[in-house]
Amino acid sequence: MISFSITDWLYWGDIFCCQSNIEPIAKRQPDLSNIPAIQRRRLPLVARRINQFVLTAKKENIPTVYFPQQGEISQTLAIIRSYENEVSPAKFSLSVHNAIAGILSVIHQNKQSYQVIDSLSGGIEMAIVEAVSLLSQHKRVNVVYYDEALPQDFRVFYQDGHSGELPSTMVLGLTICQGNDLTLTKQKTTPANKYQLSTDFSAVQQVADFIRHAEGRILNNHYASCYWQWKRNGNQEKT
Repeated sequence: MISFSITDWLYWGDIFCCQSNIEPIAKRQPDLSNIPAIQRRRLPLVARRINQFVLTAKKENIPTVYFPQQGEISQTLAIIRSYENEVSPAKFSLSVHNAIAGILSVIHQNKQSYQVIDSLSGGIEMAIVEAVSLLSQHKRVNVVYYDEALPQDFRVFYQDGHSGELPSTMVLGLTICQGNDLTLTKQKTTPANKYQLSTDFSAVQQVADFIRHAEGRILNNHYASCYWQWKRNGNQEKT
C-alpha cells in the first residue's frame, strides 16, 4: 500500500481536455509558444499535449515517469512500410519508445531523470509506484500516460477487455508529492468472469474520472493477474 497526493493534473482526450484549475474545453489546442518552429513541426500530437501539461504544472524541473501503451506506433508503421526505400533518420529517431520523453527533456532543458515504462510492466498504477519511490529524493514527480489512436492495420489484433473499445489519442499527466490524499493498494487476482478486465486505455480513463469527481471514494482497476484499489482519504473539494 502506498499513499500520495496530487498537486497538478491534466487529462486530454480526443473530445475534450480538463485540468485541475479550468473547466473542460472542447478540442482545446495545445500551447506550443515555448517550442521553436523547427522542433514544433516534428512533434506528434501526443507530445504537444504532454508539453501543455509540463507548462501547466511546471514550477521547477522534476523527474518524470512516462507510461505509454503503444508508444509511437504510427511512426514505426510508417518506417516498416518504407523498408524498400531509404528510411529517414529523423523519422527513425522519433519511433523509439523514449523518443517523446527525450525530445521534451531537451525542449524544457530538464536535466532531471526520466523513465519510460512499457505496458508489460503493469497498469498505470505501476508508473505511480515508480514515481512514489522517487519521492524519497524529490519533492514532486510527474507521471505521464500517453497514447495515440491505434492505426487501422493493428485494430483487428486489439482486444480491450470485454468492452470492445479501441484506444484513442489520450494524455493523462499527474504531478504527485508525499501526502495521504490517495491510497493505492495491490490486491490478489479475482475470477476474471466476475469483473470486466481493465486495459491501460480503459484504466486510465477510469483514473481520470476518479480524479475529476471528488465524490468517488473507491476505484478498482481489474487486470488479468491482480487488481489495484484507489481510495480517496478525507474530505476533498471537487476541482
